[in-house]
Amino acid sequence: MRELGSISVKEGIFKTVWELKKRGYADSTIKGYSRKLKTLSKLANLDSPESVRGVIARKQCSNAFKEALANAYDHYVRVNGLSWNKPLYKRQRNLPYIATTEQINKVISRASRKYALIFSILRDTGMRPIELHNLTLKSIDLERGSITVRSAKHGNPRILKLKPSTLAMLKEYVSEYDFGLNERMFPNPSATRHAFMRYRNEVAGNCMSRVSEKLDFTI
Repeated sequence: MRELGSISVKEGIFKTVWELKKRGYADSTIKGYSRKLKTLSKLANLDSPESVRGVIARKQCSNAFKEALANAYDHYVRVNGLSWNKPLYKRQRNLPYIATTEQINKVISRASRKYALIFSILRDTGMRPIELHNLTLKSIDLERGSITVRSAKHGNPRILKLKPSTLAMLKEYVSEYDFGLNERMFPNPSATRHAFMRYRNEVAGNCMSRVSEKLDFTI
């Protein structure tokens, strides 16, 4: 095993990072690979693929992280003229966490009036935030309490019903703002995501179990 301070190790990692940069990899991806290579260099000789294979195999971590280490080292091997049989690790896929209506309602009760409406619409209809963002007044029937959604993926339009309480909030929202028929009424998905996470974390920190931190809408 060589220390990271070794010139050849530094050069090998730098050479790998520089090559990935020239190939157009994102900076965040390159930084991730660099960190993993530095981690491996403290545990094994990077110029000895079999040594690295053994370290990865014995490391107490998830298969997903082992796969990430192997991917990072695979770049090192290719760039530095080495060869190895890259190990394959099968990721364990966990079932998604399904929030209960009660948990979602607690987040809604914490939110501002605007976001309480937004989260309520998403809860009632199951639409995606990008679909909500694309809504205009023309898509909403305030008399019937329904919304016509044209999928962001160019699917067939769907007519979705709102609960009476959500419809009442929507009517108040529409009356408060002078929206044009073709004007978007709701924020973009990124803003919706960050607002939900903020209110979710506030609720989780005050009165809900830690599992509440897993609550999310599909963005």
